[in-house]
Amino acid sequence: MRKSRMQQQNEVVKQLNLFTTIGNTQSTEPNGIGTSRTSVVELLSRLEQQRTLTQNILERIVYYGNLNKAYKRLKSNDGSVGSDGMNIDELQIYLSKHIEEMQQSILNGSYKVSPVRRIEIDKPNGGKRKLGIPTVRDRLIQQAISQQMNIYYDMHFSEHSFGFRPNRECT
Repeated sequence: MRKSRMQQQNEVVKQLNLFTTIGNTQSTEPNGIGTSRTSVVELLSRLEQQRTLTQNILERIVYYGNLNKAYKRLKSNDGSVGSDGMNIDELQIYLSKHIEEMQQSILNGSYKVSPVRRIEIDKPNGGKRKLGIPTVRDRLIQQAISQQMNIYYDMHFSEHSFGFRPNRECT
């Protein structure tokens, strides 16, 4: 369940207060760093909560529902053919035969990202812009990762930050 904007802002204020408290000199310790034990304990508790939330992130990334959502997102973007020549429709056929193999290779750390094809695009004012084109399979995995990471990190971005964020446009 997504947190309300007010809940997100309250958490940000708490985090800022936490780090401000840690920086204050409240006791003199041999290492010269004055910290409040309560604040350090609270910080460690928050870090542990974050670790707990992301402990099984790989399993959520390769979860069939997340990969299916990533596939639908790629298809809706009308993406081009990948560097290996595979298109979105061919990816669907590939996944129907190899999805478990791909999931396991990601989970056990043996997945290898394919080389990216480099092309240059002309800029309107002259010059060239370099563009990297990954395989469609790698784009699927990138999208699946992005979907899961956004759950944890998007709420921490400024309300005025729009670049490459879901449901936001630079207007």
